[in-house]
This record gives sequence, C-alpha cells and structure tokens, in this order.
Amino acid sequence: MDARTISVSIIMTTRNRAAHLKATLESLAKVEIPDSLTCELIIVDNGSSDDTAMVIQENILPNLVTTVLQERRTGQAFARNSGLNAAAGEIIVFTDDDVRFPEYWISRLCRPIFAGEADAVAGGIHIAPELERPWMHPMHRALLAETKRLESEDTLHEMVGANMAFLRDALVDVPQFDTELGPGALGFADDSLFALQLCQSGRKIAPAFDVSVEHHFDKRRLNRTDFLSAIRRSAASWAYITHHWEHDSRNLSVLPLFKRPLRLHYERLRHPGYKTAEGIPEWELRILWDFYYLQRRVILKNKPQNYDWHGQVKREARRNGTVFIPSRLS
Repeated sequence: MDARTISVSIIMTTRNRAAHLKATLESLAKVEIPDSLTCELIIVDNGSSDDTAMVIQENILPNLVTTVLQERRTGQAFARNSGLNAAAGEIIVFTDDDVRFPEYWISRLCRPIFAGEADAVAGGIHIAPELERPWMHPMHRALLAETKRLESEDTLHEMVGANMAFLRDALVDVPQFDTELGPGALGFADDSLFALQLCQSGRKIAPAFDVSVEHHFDKRRLNRTDFLSAIRRSAASWAYITHHWEHDSRNLSVLPLFKRPLRLHYERLRHPGYKTAEGIPEWELRILWDFYYLQRRVILKNKPQNYDWHGQVKREARRNGTVFIPSRLS
C-alpha cells in the first residue's frame, strides 16, 4: 500500500476521565504526523458528567482535525461503533484516554499495513513506571491491559483497544464491536472478540509491540477491591465468548463450582495475611477467575447462541436486517 495516499482516523472513547484525557491529548499533540499522511481524531464522549467537554475544547490539537461525538448509550462498544460510523480514514486506529504516545506512534503503528503485510496491527501497551509494582504477575498485567502476554504468540489472534489499527475495509467482514462486551457492559474483551472475528474472516494481524503506549490508568485499579471486580468481569466476558462465539460446552458441569470454593478456602488458610489494600495474590486471582468463568458458563449453558459458530455478525441482527454497517461503507 502506498503511504502517500493513506488517510488515518484515530478514534478515542472517553467517559468521566477528564484529568486523564487532558494529559493524553497533550501527549497526542506531540505525535509526529508525516506529510504523507492525512489524519483525523474522533473523540467519542460516552455520556460524561465531569469536565470532559471543557477539556476537549481547551485542548484543540494543532496536528489533527478533531471531531467530537456524543454517544449516550452506556458502553465502550457503543462509543467505538459510533466512532467507526463517523471515520473517513482508510486505516482506523483505536486508542484510549489514559495513555501517552511515543513521537513516532502513528507512522510506525501503521507501517505493516502501509507495507501490505497485514490487515491489522496490534501495538504495544506498557504500564507507566509510577504504577509498576513488584507483586505484579502476568495475570495482573493482562487485567491492566499490558500486552506482554501476546508477544510470545506465533500467530496473533488478539489486539488491545488502547493501541491497535486495521484497514477500514475489514469492516466489510466484521462491521462492529459487540455491545454486550467491554466497559459499561460485561467489562472486557470487546476488542478481543473483534480481533478473533477478523482472524476468522481471513484477516492477518501483525505485531508492533515495539510501538508501545504508556498506560496511566487510575491508581485505584491497583486496589484489591478493584481487582476482585475486574476478575469477575473478565471471567464473565470470556465465558460469553466461549458460549456465544465458540459454541464450546465440553466438560461443563456444576462439580467444579463446588471444588473451587473449597480450594480457595484451603489456600487462604495456608496464606495468612493474604489480604492487602493494594494488589491480590496470583493464586487467589486464578482460583477466583476460574470460579467466575465456570459459574457464568453454567448459567449460559442452555441459552441460545448470539452468533453462528465463529460468526462475524449476530444472528438476531442478520435475521432482522439490522446489521450495523458504517455509513461510509454502505
């Protein structure tokens, strides 16, 4: 693909994180936009009630034409789909409202697409130094959106929405994010399912983990109570994908649901003092995730699936003729 002809749409969703958004926009203003590219920024405000509107107004970016959209339906996936509907670029880039960018971010993230090597790109995400903790294990880091776990994959089937890009024409195959997933809904994995669907449709995802954004999430996410919430939401999100998209009901019974609490009780007795205000032990994290995942799968066991096996569009939308198609593709 000839980079001289390429336009890029950067989509950023936000909700009630005005302070984070301000620092993110200040960082984005420093990103180099090559003369060979035309870029737009689309900020989708997902029903904020804080100073988000004022922050956006006061931080007009000199290097990007900016459009602000309002999406009142609660849920990141709704906001992302609104951004897709407004985007004009041949390449779509997604990022979050709490990251910092390297100066070369946009050109290097999109390079595999420019070169015709891939249809999509998974960029890197690393935790800001002041938020790093010695107790963090891979599962903690995954819940905090770090991409280290993906770097060992021979073939990529996932992307993380804080730093990812794809060809606009991929929306012909996978037209939207599932609004039952992601923040504001089940909590996680709207980006993961989108990436899985892209791969299932024959699209290739290239790694660009060296093009990494720095994640400055709210420090409260390090608290034990927040991790307990994140575990439940992550497990429910992946159980949704397992049931509705993978159609996997193998070896599903209620017996493991009785075993997990017993094991959890045993491990808690073995580890006195395991409760701390910040963080959560990895053993507890894994047992709880497995329990919540199995619990949700048992609940879903007899529910009709939303998708055909590994499908790109929900069955109901296809039956009703209400498949979301971004307006600039229709």
